[in-house]
Amino acid sequence: MIWQKEFNGSYYEVRTAGHSIRLYRNSVFHSQYNSQRMLNGGVWDMLWIPLCFLPPQRIRRVLMLGVGAGAALKKISDFFPDAEITGVELDSNHLLVAKRFVGLSGPSIQLIKADALDWVQTSETPRYDVIIDDLFNEVDGEPYRIINFSNRWLRLLRQRLSANGLLIANCVKMAEAKRLIQRYRSNSSLAGGNSGKRGFNHGYVLQQQGFDNIIVAACQQPLSARELKRRFGLLQLPPAVKSPVNFPALLKLRKVA
Repeated sequence: MIWQKEFNGSYYEVRTAGHSIRLYRNSVFHSQYNSQRMLNGGVWDMLWIPLCFLPPQRIRRVLMLGVGAGAALKKISDFFPDAEITGVELDSNHLLVAKRFVGLSGPSIQLIKADALDWVQTSETPRYDVIIDDLFNEVDGEPYRIINFSNRWLRLLRQRLSANGLLIANCVKMAEAKRLIQRYRSNSSLAGGNSGKRGFNHGYVLQQQGFDNIIVAACQQPLSARELKRRFGLLQLPPAVKSPVNFPALLKLRKVA
């Protein structure tokens, strides 16, 4: 253990495991970042690898709702250095860990302490090419989504996303993941504004052995698992990472739309 803190009834710990930095809150494993390896492991890779569905030149602005310790965002800043990154997180201790222990800082990175729902409703930023929704909390050691995928929430996310942008969302169950895309496809009201778009027409789910998380990647334009794997293999390594790795064998992709 390299850091601990008790604040407002919650107990935080930062531990090391080899070259990995791990954040725990109330004994729940929240984040893992490894600066020496291309991959963090588990859900913290499933949240950033889907960016490879898009050509790198289309990834200019990235928004993450629910930063945690910043493991996924740090990999995005490592592998997509030209992207402007915004992270919104309510827990100030998570942001402290992200900056101090994970090294999530720089001129292209903006970390904001705010309630995600309030911020999405009221901020006046340009649209984002990628939005990552990882809004979770825990009760009695069990994680749960803070904001359900209601029509209202999905409409707000869609309004923040560029026309051919990518939504990456952490879901609890497969039914929830499929319903997210199906609801978009069947409900024109989710497009919002005057765009006339019907939401997302294409999507994949990502799962990894040993993790319950189900990650959805959804977009207006067709997505290709072959292109995702090809672009993953072309990523330029940051200086701290000495050797590339193959696409993780335990990460399974399933096309759902």
